[in-house]
Amino acid sequence: MVNYRLAATHRGTTWLTRLGATVGCVVAIVLSAAVASADPPDPHDPDLTKNFCPGGQWGVGRLRVCDGEHYPDGSYWHQWTGGNVLVGPTWNYDCVGDSGNNVFPASPPPGGCGGAIPPDQPEQPAN
Repeated sequence: MVNYRLAATHRGTTWLTRLGATVGCVVAIVLSAAVASADPPDPHDPDLTKNFCPGGQWGVGRLRVCDGEHYPDGSYWHQWTGGNVLVGPTWNYDCVGDSGNNVFPASPPPGGCGGAIPPDQPEQPAN
């Protein structure tokens, strides 16, 4: 005589229970997956961590430089990383002006980088 109850079990768990658990997990994964959507990145904002440098990039040794697109006034965002063994990596994000090269960029014009730089300098204190 065959004991069908024992034949349908595997290590104490029935086949139907395992199937139900598997189907439940698959349904939970499928229903919880969100649709990914994001706005395209702003071409003026460079991002070295994502290798997004619409204005160009270069590097030598531990120095890496990444530029965003230029604004109409010639200013642009300039991101760079450097550092050394003692300090570790350093990250810098500056608004700079177009000097003809991006090794030593110029100071940004008033109102540069889409208004990030104040348009007028504060008045000097009276002596």
